[in-house]
Amino acid sequence: IPTVGNWSNVTARYLYGAISPNYTVYIFKIRPGLKASNGDPITAYDAWYTAIRSLVCAGGMPGDPGTNLAQFVIPNYTLFTFIVSSPNDALGAEELINSITYDNATNTITYHLVQPLKPEFFYNILSGALTGTGFVMDAKWLQQVGDGLNLTGYYNHNYTELAEAIYKYQQTCFAGYYNTQVQWPSSNAGFTGPYYIASYTPGESVVLKPNPYWPNNITYFPKPNDTVIVEWVKDPTTAINLLSSGQADIVTFPKSSPAPYIPTLLQLQSQGKIKIYQEPSLNEWWFAFNLNISETLLKQINPSYHIPSYYFANPLVREAFAYAFNYTEYINDVLGNAKYHMNLGQPWCGIQIPGLDYSVPPSELSNCPTFNLTYAKQLME
Repeated sequence: IPTVGNWSNVTARYLYGAISPNYTVYIFKIRPGLKASNGDPITAYDAWYTAIRSLVCAGGMPGDPGTNLAQFVIPNYTLFTFIVSSPNDALGAEELINSITYDNATNTITYHLVQPLKPEFFYNILSGALTGTGFVMDAKWLQQVGDGLNLTGYYNHNYTELAEAIYKYQQTCFAGYYNTQVQWPSSNAGFTGPYYIASYTPGESVVLKPNPYWPNNITYFPKPNDTVIVEWVKDPTTAINLLSSGQADIVTFPKSSPAPYIPTLLQLQSQGKIKIYQEPSLNEWWFAFNLNISETLLKQINPSYHIPSYYFANPLVREAFAYAFNYTEYINDVLGNAKYHMNLGQPWCGIQIPGLDYSVPPSELSNCPTFNLTYAKQLME
């Protein structure tokens, strides 16, 4: 993990990775001796190739996590759009390809940010961007299966040629046009990590087996020797039944609250059949108001529904809704903090939750809404 302290020493900068003092340059050292699950060596080039590929698909549908990375490495980037807007967008191609650089001699990859970002926030963005593209992938394998990027223009410093190649590749960033060998990979795929995908049945299960090339010298992440089977089941009740009968080792729940199932889980824990682990997560729920409601679409949901298209364009209406919500009851009874004596969520005022850059403590904000139906009525009137 790079540090600001390594920046002043050029040797340490490229031996261990570093962060510039103004938090706009991040240099990552790639662990030597790594191999993909097919045996191909993994270098800084592969890490760079993976990240560039994620940026290329920043405007794809469903949205690629590369769009989250793009806003911090591409000047004036618009979320959920392609960086290269046309076949002759040479500037877009140049900005994309040079936003991240690599050096195989030092086995490092460098991110060049357009604004300062503290590590806690940037690492979150970075992990999401690479996760959406399959972590660091084997560039050679991607090319072998027909999903490689044509970078001839990059090597020739011909950004118009590069723009044309990127623009053509972008059509594969839409669902229905994915490369199926990457979407449904076989056991000899060029993926990195301690496991490889041995088999995958969409919507049913995925079988993970140990990567035979995972190094033995990572003491805090030892080489695995077990097989992991992940199953999708129809509902949480089925999952709990599998857990209680010993047919499943771990059960996780969707992002919505697990509250309805907590009594059953607590009973199983009291019987010594399971253990419940609680971990904090960066899930945030907030009010979102559509300022231009489509009444036509609304009627398709239910012909009797009616909301004026401009309803939430009035800030007083939005404020009234904020004061009409019983936050305490929601936290205690719906999420279940008081009901189950667990910390399943906490109230927060502001758009950025604690731990993220630019997060402002509620004590420094004014007019944070509370449950007040009298005031909400006044606002509506």
